[in-house]
Amino acid sequence: MADILPPVERDVDTPQERAARWLAYLYSGAATDEGRGEFSAWLERSSRNARAYRRTQQIWRDMTVSGIETLFPDDDAVRGEPDGKVVPFERPARWLSLVTERRGAMAAIAASLVLATGVWRMEFYDPLTVQSYRTAIGEVKTFALPDGSRVTLAADSRMEATFSKRRRGVDLAQGRAWFDVASNPAKPFTVVAARTQIRVVGTQFDVDYAPDDVRVSVARGIVRVHPLTGRRPGEAGVQLVAGQRVVSSLNGRIGPIERFDPASAALWRTGLLIYHDARLGDVVAEVNRYRADKIVLADKSLGEMKITMAVRASHTDALLSGLEATAPLQIDRTSSGILVRPKR
Repeated sequence: MADILPPVERDVDTPQERAARWLAYLYSGAATDEGRGEFSAWLERSSRNARAYRRTQQIWRDMTVSGIETLFPDDDAVRGEPDGKVVPFERPARWLSLVTERRGAMAAIAASLVLATGVWRMEFYDPLTVQSYRTAIGEVKTFALPDGSRVTLAADSRMEATFSKRRRGVDLAQGRAWFDVASNPAKPFTVVAARTQIRVVGTQFDVDYAPDDVRVSVARGIVRVHPLTGRRPGEAGVQLVAGQRVVSSLNGRIGPIERFDPASAALWRTGLLIYHDARLGDVVAEVNRYRADKIVLADKSLGEMKITMAVRASHTDALLSGLEATAPLQIDRTSSGILVRPKR
């Protein structure tokens, strides 16, 4: 088995196919510390990877390996998710064929599952807990995470958390979140939004995943912000302390460090939305999280207009009144929403 190497990622691979390769490698008996480190990096990079690996483990766990033929049933395998959804998989014969090029190597991997009753507690095995969190339009909610951390999601936001013995972190897929992270120097907490990774030990900070960028604002402690390049965080990261923030592009390019009042970082949790010299496009995107009738900019160039304003999340029509009163803009209410256009 010495010729089994860590999987090489290919663009055509699905997360499930990569998970099958990783499972084969880890159970081959030839895994190295470096290979396990690559596996951990792949696992942490996306909650999709974590889910795929968990499902692959479950398929192996459910199979009866009394003979090599039992690894290749004719029927498609299906597995149920905790939320009740049933997820179809390709025939095991197809995805198992991806884990190695030789039948003998595959048989040895299968045999390793039954040689020891403690196989699921081997050193490389790190059981995962993956949980999804989301809020509805107009809803702000605080969630307790398995490690004792707390996260408050702004309206219309979504994230997935992945926790295990060795790692803890979340993927912020949409919206805005305030993190109050329980301190654990031995197990840093990571947040991924677009191509930006935030890494902390224990602190308070805000992450705003806007339409065009990701904003990280630190209220307490120390935060490391890195672009995600390839398998691992890039080297061109920055360190932030309380009262500092950065804006990162969606492809992970980090802008200069800015100063701000840390007391204002979480005011949105109280229902107060404050904007100082902010892009109108970003303001509209956030305000729309609290509205059923969406605000639409008639011209994309209007999104670059800078405004300074404060509104209550429960009364965002005040933003529209303020724009008409202080900017050369006109508000038209239509059946499909609210249109903001230049004043004629």
